[in-house]
Amino acid sequence: MARSSRVRTKRFRFDAMFAQTADPIFVLGPKRQIVFFNAACEVLTGRRADDVAGQVCAFQTCDADGEPASLAASLAAPPEVFAGQPQTRETLIATARGERLSRSIHFVPCRNESGRVLCVIGHIMPAPVRPADSAEPTDLHTLLLRLRERLYRQFGFDRIVAASASMQRVFEQTKLAAMTDSHFLIWGEAGTGKELIARTVHRESPRRAAPFVAIDCALMPPDVLERDLFGSADRGGAGLRRDRAGLVDRLRGGTLFVRNCEYLPRDVQARLVTTLRPARHNEPTGGAESNPPVRLITASRLDPANWAIDDAVRPDFYLATSALVIHVPPLRERPEDLPVLAQWFVGQYNAADDKQVSSVSPDAIEVLRGYDWPENARELGDVIGQAHGRCITGVIEPSDLPGRIQGSLGGPLATPPPEPERLDLEATLIDTERSLIEQALRRVRGNKAAAAELLGISRPRLYRRMVTLGINGAEGPEPPA
Repeated sequence: MARSSRVRTKRFRFDAMFAQTADPIFVLGPKRQIVFFNAACEVLTGRRADDVAGQVCAFQTCDADGEPASLAASLAAPPEVFAGQPQTRETLIATARGERLSRSIHFVPCRNESGRVLCVIGHIMPAPVRPADSAEPTDLHTLLLRLRERLYRQFGFDRIVAASASMQRVFEQTKLAAMTDSHFLIWGEAGTGKELIARTVHRESPRRAAPFVAIDCALMPPDVLERDLFGSADRGGAGLRRDRAGLVDRLRGGTLFVRNCEYLPRDVQARLVTTLRPARHNEPTGGAESNPPVRLITASRLDPANWAIDDAVRPDFYLATSALVIHVPPLRERPEDLPVLAQWFVGQYNAADDKQVSSVSPDAIEVLRGYDWPENARELGDVIGQAHGRCITGVIEPSDLPGRIQGSLGGPLATPPPEPERLDLEATLIDTERSLIEQALRRVRGNKAAAAELLGISRPRLYRRMVTLGINGAEGPEPPA
């Protein structure tokens, strides 16, 4: 199997050659779907051929959940193989039995007489023994694969991808949070992955079978936020009272993730402190044992050390929700995470598209390192998505990156000369009006009727101006950037 094979027909009978072999052999069709999976593969993976037949193998590192889709990802051939180049790759196979097996796969493209690849044969082999002092691989796919394997062995999860020393503490705190049932706080800049950490904690905790629900306080008016959290009593047909339970009651036993918690009105914070307090053993439970309360995970872009200064968060709310505080550092402070994060996003776009890209070139990585990443990993994902769409060589190069990223090094794009300063009266008036409205809303804790009275205008006019100016709390605002 050292050289590329050629077949003369699409109806090649693989079972005649490989069905009884003791080596695990599988075959991928021209659209990367599994078309053959021999008995040795079934024994190795714990999956029947019928379970994986037709699964499309996108080139990405797989999750460790043992699902057929994850198994298919672990069997994916690099894009170069479908271009006619045999390759051998490391992989990590998550079996249906819960095992994680390190293996190598030798891929051989099978071509017809015109040279078109009709299928790819994969031969699963034992992984070579790596010396303890072996150098890290330069291939980003293998680097990411080994990193996720180490993270899983050390922490029990591998979906938070990072190699930097500053993120090791985040991993340790995430593991600790999954082992406890206390409310806790995650803070960090936008796009750093706070919700991913919250979902990881929920998935690894005893509450994993219960629901996980996320809400964003910055996008919800205070009255709607309070109603969603604590429910409401409506009048139904014939004047009958109809109670609608809130998330705090509906999610008992589950996890509630609250983004931008500093936007919670202070009276709602006080209700949450009381409601989420675990019942003491000597408190009545109505004759039946009550379900455990909802677990609250709060998140903020602001450093909680400044909350007392801003007076946005009640001290008792902070104490009740911060048994553990996890700070996620911004991406610009951990540039060593850029290569593995970029490769992870490449895999995500491979899974979502027929187009397959194998990696990001070293030159492109250097360009990425020169950018400041104000929106952190979320922005990196968008950039890799654009580059993935433009890439035509199978490897993302600097020319595939958006112009603003290329220009960050002062190379491909020249910095335009500064324009003379303009005095914009209209913009100044708008900024002044926005500042006054926001100041009034803060002084009355988001009460729009009181804010309108304080400003000397009608409530409908206040609503119209909030919508026009894009102020949080108006009906139908645009999401914050």
